[in-house]
Amino acid sequence: MLNYKPPPLVASLQKSCTKTIEAGRTLSIVLLSISLFLLLLMKSPIISSHTGLEVGPSRLKTVIFTMNYTTIMLHLSSVYASFILIDQMSKVQLDALHHRISQHNNDAAAPNAIRILQLYGLEKSWKWIFYHWILTMGFGIICSLSTMMMFVWMYESLPLRIAVTCVTGILVLSHVTVLFT
Repeated sequence: MLNYKPPPLVASLQKSCTKTIEAGRTLSIVLLSISLFLLLLMKSPIISSHTGLEVGPSRLKTVIFTMNYTTIMLHLSSVYASFILIDQMSKVQLDALHHRISQHNNDAAAPNAIRILQLYGLEKSWKWIFYHWILTMGFGIICSLSTMMMFVWMYESLPLRIAVTCVTGILVLSHVTVLFT
């Protein structure tokens, strides 16, 4: 019963979607790194004096920083969303197994994912490490966004503050709705 495999088409779609999401996550991490590097180049007086980097007029500077901060937050959000998507994709097979187990047991409650994995040798400490990972990743995202917002509010112009705050608000609301639906 626990060796259930979904139909080949479902398994293929699941594998294909997971690989696409993983590739997107990798691309987001690379682009996030580039954006952070560009921000460092534009903000650091020592580096910009050695590279000769001139950002230009005040309006152009505001647009460049707005785009850069927005890019960083979008990629952070994308990386976070990729973990959620991969987790949801892995549940396709698990939900089918739950359905099959509950039908076999006359609709009695099927074991949860952790219990099924423990039947196959997953250590009990895994659950606590998993919760640690979720908490550290969640607080890490909150700290990253908060730090960026404080940086923007301390050093940037009012239009940039407003734009970055709006983008952050939209990203936070979208993730909160995912978590509570």
